[in-house]
Amino acid sequence: MLLVKSAYWSVRTRGLLRADPLDEVALGGDATEFYMSGAYTGNTYIRIRRADGSRFRLNPRTNFIGGSDGTRRSVEILYSSVKGRF
Repeated sequence: MLLVKSAYWSVRTRGLLRADPLDEVALGGDATEFYMSGAYTGNTYIRIRRADGSRFRLNPRTNFIGGSDGTRRSVEILYSSVKGRF
């Protein structure tokens, strides 16, 4: 299952936003890392397509301040878990 929770602007989670079986989602090409003034911000965006054809962008950032290594680990785990690509 791909579970997506939100903790936007807060250290507390906002609950489950969506859950999809891994075989019913596909990841778009490569992840896009966001840089500002040449430095990696810790934000990485992944395009995801669901079985119903809807698409959304996911930022698997692990914490609000710093922690870019955690984000990169999350991206690696996601790409190794989801086999479908578009």
